[in-house]
Amino acid sequence: MLIEDLMHLVAQEDTITVDPKVGLASAAQLLVEYNIGALPVVDEDDSILGVISERDIVKAVVKDKMAYESLRVADVMSSSVITCSSEDDTKDVCDTLMQKNIRHIPVAVNNKLIMLLSMKDFLKFPALQ
Repeated sequence: MLIEDLMHLVAQEDTITVDPKVGLASAAQLLVEYNIGALPVVDEDDSILGVISERDIVKAVVKDKMAYESLRVADVMSSSVITCSSEDDTKDVCDTLMQKNIRHIPVAVNNKLIMLLSMKDFLKFPALQ
């Protein structure tokens, strides 16, 4: 099956994104508000610049509690992002997630964000693998 098939099953209304200039506290608030574990970091054209996760924020707080208020998403996001396309095979993408120990993968076309999938999305629909 293709990622496109999984995208239809997940039926996500909107992908919540964050600007790289936003403060960490605001990014954390979005994660809590939408009960999600990661946010794609995009520019004004929806080009993917990175991903920021709960883990990234926790590491920043533990590293320097005082700097937390002044840090921006761009300061702590993962900028080497693995993406997939809607034409990729779900099993191949799931295997990549497992091998690289990542839980979220942006679906993109020409580096433009379409949707963010999580490992949970793959596990909900095991017939796709």
